[in-house]
Amino acid sequence: MYLDITGNSPILGLLFQFAVSVICYIGIAMVAIFDEEVREDMNDIGWNPFNSDEYLVLDSEKVSFYKGVPTFRIAGDRSGTFGAIFLTYETNNRQHPQDVVRHEFGHVIQQIYLGPIKYGLTIGIPSWQMIGPWAEDNRYYDAPWEITADMFGGVASRNHSFEDKAIGVIYFVIDFLI
Repeated sequence: MYLDITGNSPILGLLFQFAVSVICYIGIAMVAIFDEEVREDMNDIGWNPFNSDEYLVLDSEKVSFYKGVPTFRIAGDRSGTFGAIFLTYETNNRQHPQDVVRHEFGHVIQQIYLGPIKYGLTIGIPSWQMIGPWAEDNRYYDAPWEITADMFGGVASRNHSFEDKAIGVIYFVIDFLI
């Protein structure tokens, strides 16, 4: 077995995620010594990095963990993922905020399978830049990379058509294989 540094390895994706999560956990623990809000956020999840309660993540002021992934609260109107989940405060005002957490976790699964480089180029950038006709038609979450994030994350509030799911899976499999 070998490690392909170009990003074509789930092993690289897993190692990258593990390193980010461990470094963030240590950093958060150090910051919690001086920052009461960070300490309270981590106390709310019992300092458990494998917390699986989306509502505890949504109740955080600054930081949390969701299924082993560090989560940071940010200002702005769009959440995102690259090694960590960056969750906007605005998320809490949405109709199904727990599905935003799940969707962003779905991107983490994509990143683990594809590795950080390939994920960044084929999912991160198209998602961030809202590339394709889906954004223009106000169907952002019907883009292939968004559908598989929904599927991997277990999003319950969006129903994608069979055809759109098939396109999402085909995009992901081809992305994984090349």
